[in-house]
Amino acid sequence: MGLLLRLSTRYAFSSQNRHRSTSVRIALGLALCLFAIVAVLSFMQALQRNQFEDIRTFESFDLQVQLQQSNLEEAQEVAKRIEALDSVSSAFVYADIPVITQAQDGTTVAGRMRAIEAEGRFAEQLNSYRGTIFSEGKLASSYSNSRSIKVGDELKVTLLRKGRQATVIPAQRTLEIGALYYTTSYDFDHTTFLTDLPTLLLLNPDAPLKIGVYTEQAVDGVKQELMTLGFPQASTWREINASLYGAMELEQKMMTLMLFLMVIVVLVHIRNSSRRLLLAKQREI
Repeated sequence: MGLLLRLSTRYAFSSQNRHRSTSVRIALGLALCLFAIVAVLSFMQALQRNQFEDIRTFESFDLQVQLQQSNLEEAQEVAKRIEALDSVSSAFVYADIPVITQAQDGTTVAGRMRAIEAEGRFAEQLNSYRGTIFSEGKLASSYSNSRSIKVGDELKVTLLRKGRQATVIPAQRTLEIGALYYTTSYDFDHTTFLTDLPTLLLLNPDAPLKIGVYTEQAVDGVKQELMTLGFPQASTWREINASLYGAMELEQKMMTLMLFLMVIVVLVHIRNSSRRLLLAKQREI
């Protein structure tokens, strides 16, 4: 096979071959296509790894446990029980509520307010640009919104809370911006306002609390431990972001399929060159 490949290559690019220029163009085109696809695949994998790392660090963490309560002290006790597991690096209480904010210049942002007892990778990669991020009674806005929202500004916050007659009613509060922060995730920064848990529960006492979990081990195994411990609502970051994870996996598989098809084209080109060589030698004989 190696000898046949060398002979085919020599024939395809020899000066006596009248299709030499065509063979050269085909070979260069295939080489460039293969290089481009491999480069795109490598670039996509790097971007996906970074995005998944940001998701696990800032968005949904490695795992999260949905609690059916809004009592902060009880939630903190649950976090301590989970953190006592050998497979868990850190566990902490947090809560998200959807909000619409309006700055003093009229700029509105539809996003969320997150209150969190920052620990683990979240605390390590959360950076303060100005001010103290978790100040009671104040919000921390992202540096990406600093053109319209500055430290010391009064921000109008519209949120939903339980009503007496209706299931939920809109409520509006005015909070001061106490800090500007930034992370490596623009999507997280642009739509997230940070505060402490007492402030969020004061705005919405019925906000559901969650437990965020970081681990260095396989998330599926840790999930089984949490379910055994009595937390059937535990979810991994893949399950929480199933649609995004599935779309990225499909995109990467499609690019891998394209690379496989290009390899087939190269093999077909080599086969055709071999057949031309054999036919030419047969005519000579």
